[in-house]
Amino acid sequence: ASASASASASAAALPAATTLHLPDTRAFWAAAAERVPAAARYDARRVEAAARGLEGSLLVAPHDRVEWFLALGELMAIGDEATRRHADALALLPRPAPMPVAYIAQRIDTDDPLWGWQVRHAASGQLQGFVTLTRFTTWSADFAWDSSSRESGMPSARLSNARLRSGEPYGVDPLSHTTSGEGLAEVARARGVDVAELVNLNKDLYPGINSRSKLLDGTRIQLADPAVADLDADCSRKDTPRTVAARTRLPLDDLLAINAARFSGGLEAD
Repeated sequence: ASASASASASAAALPAATTLHLPDTRAFWAAAAERVPAAARYDARRVEAAARGLEGSLLVAPHDRVEWFLALGELMAIGDEATRRHADALALLPRPAPMPVAYIAQRIDTDDPLWGWQVRHAASGQLQGFVTLTRFTTWSADFAWDSSSRESGMPSARLSNARLRSGEPYGVDPLSHTTSGEGLAEVARARGVDVAELVNLNKDLYPGINSRSKLLDGTRIQLADPAVADLDADCSRKDTPRTVAARTRLPLDDLLAINAARFSGGLEAD
């Protein structure tokens, strides 16, 4: 009898407890819905770019995570459009991928504290840009921010920047070649790389590749090892960091910073 009475009391208490939370939840989302921007539906491709001095734009500071999440669709749309305009302006090939929605949503959800700004057109309210900020955070005990590691991608980025500063046209990737019907030997001749070296660089990406391989359109062939792509093969005993910086058109301070680890921090300009 005692057990039965307890069960009845639990059954009676459960709906009451559940009901108490429902009005709060509904009120929360009702209040949140009222904060949705009135002009939240529009074509991001037609959004007018913000002026450098933000003339004609408003700087909006969302109050909390809810206001950031309510604008998630706009954040994704403006991010995709910014990536498209950047790729078109620089004739980038292959075209870069925009930030995934999971990454942006994770930042809004987990960054703590979270603050930032949205730039909106003063007349239409359309989103023109945004930035979110938080304190640097890591949950890894052995985290290392290592710009010289192969996985960082920095060696290839530094090479590309140096070549762009030297006057090479945008859209020419010095580290890879995307095919349009040619074979591997033709790629080697066109890009001035030994075909045996191309085979060695790409054998892990394309098992069985050889000097006579025919390639499908759109195949991305690696032309150089990204891990060592930023090494200067033209250095001589007479060179100093200053002369190398002048030849490659790299800022001397950056060149010293890039090579500090290789020389145990003892590298000087001359």
